[in-house]
Amino acid sequence: MKTKAPSNLSRKKDSDVQIQARMSAEYYSPIPPASEMERYQQLTPDATSRILAMAENQSSHRQEIEKIAVKSGALNSLLGVIAAFLLGAFTILGGIWLASVGAAAAGAFVASIGMAGLAWVFIYGTRSNRNERAEKSKHQ
Repeated sequence: MKTKAPSNLSRKKDSDVQIQARMSAEYYSPIPPASEMERYQQLTPDATSRILAMAENQSSHRQEIEKIAVKSGALNSLLGVIAAFLLGAFTILGGIWLASVGAAAAGAFVASIGMAGLAWVFIYGTRSNRNERAEKSKHQ
């Protein structure tokens, strides 16, 4: 909690002193400090339970959104793997077909591109996952 207490002094006459003080507090939590909770409770008898319920609802909502984000990311990753596999497999099968109909050089080229693409996707995905895990471990 940060507390600021600037004060300004000004003199009107030699014997009169005017003091102005301002105080502000900040907290980074959905639940205010205990002293503030007591003040809220004095204003409204069920304030504490309402504030706690609000914080619990907000926490549940955030956790639900995080679950959705994780599931969405997993689904996107799975769909990407399936799409890459199908694209690579069809490219390799297309190369084999080209080779079987007499275009051996073109078939070998197309099949090679399909295999290289699958290898690149695998290497890139593995490296990305490793880097992501390393970033996460730095922040924990």
